[in-house]
Amino acid sequence: MSSTRLLTREIDLLGRSDCLVRLGLVRPYANEGRATLELPFSRGNTNTGGSLHGGAIATAALAAARLAAASSERGDPMGRLRVVHLAVSFLESVRDEDVTVRARVLRRGRDTVHVSSDLTAGPRAVATALVALCVGARQREGTLDAASRAAAECPAVRSGERARLAISPFLSAAGMEVVATDPPWVCGRLPLEGNDDGDGRMCEGMLVTLADFCGALASYAGGRIHRRRGGATVALSLALGGAPAADVFGAARLIAREGTGFTSTIELWAAGSNRLCGGGTVSYRIGDPGDPID
Repeated sequence: MSSTRLLTREIDLLGRSDCLVRLGLVRPYANEGRATLELPFSRGNTNTGGSLHGGAIATAALAAARLAAASSERGDPMGRLRVVHLAVSFLESVRDEDVTVRARVLRRGRDTVHVSSDLTAGPRAVATALVALCVGARQREGTLDAASRAAAECPAVRSGERARLAISPFLSAAGMEVVATDPPWVCGRLPLEGNDDGDGRMCEGMLVTLADFCGALASYAGGRIHRRRGGATVALSLALGGAPAADVFGAARLIAREGTGFTSTIELWAAGSNRLCGGGTVSYRIGDPGDPID
């Protein structure tokens, strides 16, 4: 394994990040722009249907991409790698199978690295991701949509609403909270505690998880569909402006529906701040009544 300072730092963070430790990633390896790791299947990483949660898959894809980028050729940069964009496609559900993640650098420029991550369960491809990272990237300041913030930072939702929504084991372990479920905006909140990246900031994979969660909520709420109908994330695209050292709110609203497909726009921001730290879209599928959750 390459012994660059940046890679050593990334390996160290795998063991210090609360959420990555909870995820159970094992056997990380990286050298010359390629990396592998394994995501063991466990009930704690599943959705309400018993399949591996999309947030767990995306977080593993990001972890491998960071290792590959850190091990790519060039000198030893002092800055830290930061994910600036992720696009992930979910191909098949995973149940009772471990997942192998293989990442490779597609191109490395002076301060930008493009990486692909492919996830397989046995011979089956289950997800693929394209990740763009920067070395020492500054956090961007964004303008938060006033309507989304008003919806999320309003007083607590109706008494007992959270209990009526099925929260998966993966999201429950992360402390995910439903804040508002009335369209046009649906909102969630993710606490920093238990979801840090090992450096006191929110883990980037958990930012993706929050976006995925809000996109799913928006699909059901905007489509006026009961949560008992099974659904699954098809694809997710998210730009990140730096992970904050704070709890994070997410807000989503449905922008398109075509048959069983739903597309929502997402905003993420640090609690108590006007700084937008992420934004993108989530494509979600909701099956016919009686269909299992993927």
